[in-house]
Amino acid sequence: MPIYKRFSTPILLAYCTNVHPGESPEEVISSLTQYTLPLKKRLVPEHPMALGLRLGGAAVRALTETRRAIEPFRAFIRGTGLLPFTLNAFPYGDFHSKRVKETVFEPTWLDDERVLYTTRAARVLAALIGEGETGSLSTHTGAYRSDGNQVEVKEGLLHNLIRVVSSLHALQRESGKTIVLCLEPEPFSTLESTEEVVDFFQEHLFLEGPAILAEETGMDPRRAEEVIWTHMGVCFDTCHLSVQFEDLRDAARLYRTKGIRIGKVQISNALELQDPGKNPEGVEALRRFQEEKYLHQVIGRGLRGRRMRSPDLDDLFGGSLKKWLKLEKWRVHYHVPLTWDSVPPLSTTRKDVANVIPYILEENLCQHFEIETYTWGVLPDQKDQDLVTALEEEFQWVDGIFKKAGWNQI
Repeated sequence: MPIYKRFSTPILLAYCTNVHPGESPEEVISSLTQYTLPLKKRLVPEHPMALGLRLGGAAVRALTETRRAIEPFRAFIRGTGLLPFTLNAFPYGDFHSKRVKETVFEPTWLDDERVLYTTRAARVLAALIGEGETGSLSTHTGAYRSDGNQVEVKEGLLHNLIRVVSSLHALQRESGKTIVLCLEPEPFSTLESTEEVVDFFQEHLFLEGPAILAEETGMDPRRAEEVIWTHMGVCFDTCHLSVQFEDLRDAARLYRTKGIRIGKVQISNALELQDPGKNPEGVEALRRFQEEKYLHQVIGRGLRGRRMRSPDLDDLFGGSLKKWLKLEKWRVHYHVPLTWDSVPPLSTTRKDVANVIPYILEENLCQHFEIETYTWGVLPDQKDQDLVTALEEEFQWVDGIFKKAGWNQI
């Protein structure tokens, strides 16, 4: 664990280090030493361990300041048997500050700093992966919904993504390594759902993007189409999609039929409250999950698919619940542990996760998988949890699904 194989297809499984604090390269190394290496000793003491890195703006800037700035960091990674293959480039600022909330979307894809950060992050990842390998880089889909006109945001997103694609193409020619930038839909962001992402790819990236890239680089438009497909994909976050009541298999199938690559799967579990009008204990239990650091969007579903939406748990409980209590169930963007099938009187969306992973594996839709539970420090009654043990238990749960689907560790 956590490198798997069935026939000749390798699958990489990691956890995302956004669960650990650390904004400088030295702080990242410290957290890897404190948590990741002890976890490796438990999981794969004599073999390499796949790694999903989260590097924010400060770390990426430091690692690309000069050509040799990355060498100490790369030496540590290689010397400890860690194999980075994916990088979370969604949170730019301090992901463990007192309040993150909607600022996690800053800078937006309208800002040059987002472009610069993403291209730098790609260079870092390329320096860490092996010759001829492919790395995945996840990012958000534009901006928080309240940050400007979304038509203008989509236009800016398109043009700035093409700028990054141009850089990724140049990086591939220079290094022989392919980096795939993966858009990650999330409630209350520019592209929230699978259908919105598919529409953006078809109507903008695949339709308008080649002409923009060809004009910028001078390459043939048909070649530009290939380059965009090579370097653009989606990050399939199971928590985000479940919160919006999407059928995860249908979502994965739609990407496949539309020719959009899933560059990365983030395996994550959301909170659910069933029958809130008859479950006052569940409503009160959910109140305890309010906290001041992360954004916890809420979507409720009623009869005939009626939906209600709240940007955060704080907003939900700060207003009237009368209409909300008439709904069938609520789902909350709260990355709770994969080991939680339920936390009575609440439940989770873990069954969605367990249902879609075998399908993605069987259809060979993605080779990069990342466990993304980052809320250990804010979960009620879990703050004293031993993090290494908790991560180990999550790996064991996913390992069981992989093995049942016929994939074995190598």
